[in-house]
Amino acid sequence: MYYVEYALGSVSNRNQVIEVQEFNTLVGMNTGKEIYRSMFLYHEDIVPYLETNKTVIGFDGLQAVDKLVIDIDYHKSPLSDQIKGEKTIEQVKKVVKTIHSLNIRPEHYNIWFSGKGFHIHLGNVYGFEDSNQLAKQVRATMQRDFGEHIDIIYDSRRLIRAGHSYHKSSGLYKIPCLLYTSPSPRDGL
Repeated sequence: MYYVEYALGSVSNRNQVIEVQEFNTLVGMNTGKEIYRSMFLYHEDIVPYLETNKTVIGFDGLQAVDKLVIDIDYHKSPLSDQIKGEKTIEQVKKVVKTIHSLNIRPEHYNIWFSGKGFHIHLGNVYGFEDSNQLAKQVRATMQRDFGEHIDIIYDSRRLIRAGHSYHKSSGLYKIPCLLYTSPSPRDGL
């Protein structure tokens, strides 16, 4: 059995876990709140560890992947908001181009507007196995394949904004979106 760590309202409200299959119910019960979840899943050994230690810090048990989240932040520059938005979307298109060059099919990923930037949820197309070294393996792989286009956020304790949760600083929600991302001779992808 695997668990996901979560935080409601702020990432500082962490060190709570729930069975992974119950997480969507938790999100549904907390509409309008900021919700974060762990990048990786924790083996059931996390429950007694948390009871004893009150934190996930130091947990060295098995972790697993249910999805890989690729983070593309809103372009930071002194440019206008419109140009920053266009540059951010260009980064998304570059990542999708890389995904396609790796022969990853469109049904294995989806794109989300995160409230400011974008997240691409990618299935476990690399076949990562449960391990206490999983974060290091994922980090090295994502750095190799996407490093120049994404934020490298793959540490074992990372929290990431949950789908359909509120983004307080933008006043928007993390929602799935459709971007034209299929390779096309017309746009050089």
